[in-house]
Amino acid sequence: MINFLNNGFKNRISNENDFVRHYTDYSEEVNSVKYGVGIYNRSGTAVLKLSGKDVLEFLQRITTNDVSSLESNSYKTTLFANEKGRLIDRTSLIRIDDDYFLVGSKKNEAVLQRWIEKYIITEDVKIENYSQKYVILDIIGPQAESYLTLICGKDVEGLENNILHKINVEGIESVLLKKEGYKESLFWLFSKIENAIPLLDFMLDRRSVFDLSMIGEEAFNLYRVSNKIPAYPNEINVNFNPHEAGLIGDISFSKGCYLGQEIITRLKIYDKVQKQLEQIIIEDKVEFSVPVDLIDSENNYAGTLTTVVPSLQNNHLEGLAYIRTKYKENRSELNFIVENDSKKTIKLKIVG
Repeated sequence: MINFLNNGFKNRISNENDFVRHYTDYSEEVNSVKYGVGIYNRSGTAVLKLSGKDVLEFLQRITTNDVSSLESNSYKTTLFANEKGRLIDRTSLIRIDDDYFLVGSKKNEAVLQRWIEKYIITEDVKIENYSQKYVILDIIGPQAESYLTLICGKDVEGLENNILHKINVEGIESVLLKKEGYKESLFWLFSKIENAIPLLDFMLDRRSVFDLSMIGEEAFNLYRVSNKIPAYPNEINVNFNPHEAGLIGDISFSKGCYLGQEIITRLKIYDKVQKQLEQIIIEDKVEFSVPVDLIDSENNYAGTLTTVVPSLQNNHLEGLAYIRTKYKENRSELNFIVENDSKKTIKLKIVG
């Protein structure tokens, strides 16, 4: 359980101590993401290298998306689900030349690796944990592409979505990926871990006219909430399925069998989805821990509140929650009881 009010949003979370000196404060970081450029360090992200002649055939069999024809220097998101169609992780399968990398969630590399190894039978597939060998930086915000043009040159102009580009940043070899986001494009910048500090120093020293900040976990969570992006372990875990999480775009309904396919397909055909991930507002800054179940006035389960962050503009909280579909029809203010020791009543509104 994580109490979101227990540190005043002062602490910064990073596996690289040298990164800490770059952080500012929550309000400045949020403003950079909203109006300028934010750089988010994905230290601790699961990065698994897969090799062998059966990699694509094997992943085609156990993941949700059609990856059978993944071309060099491209990527595709795909989900790992269990036999009940519940989420293990959301990953990006990246092919750089003839190397394949699965980029999963923070602090989930051990679970993801064990899950994959469990299903290797006779396939020629080898897995290596590269989580500590690469740094991945998210470059987000409305000025992200213009800023990257300053850093990387004209190679950034006209970048296609989902295509990887090898770039050189002041002698530092890196890979840049443009991803299509919910509201705006975002970028991933990959490099070897030994390049992390000099790469970041170079980028932050060249702010030019840009409102640029390194952003911490809290500001990134607000970005996630605004873009309705589910994350492990809050929204991506074995309690929820891809329909509920809004991840149907990561599923191919025309390919052959994969793990969890029967239930995932049945939910789609028979419209049996019981709850969905929603962006919500809570009127007051009450203190409680997430995740936490919500119950209605008749003591019925109404959903699960998974992420909460403070808004800078109003005295309220923003967040993500799985809300049962019966309550979605009324998008005005809803009263729920937080199912914990104190059983506090909160006023909740679905906003997107």
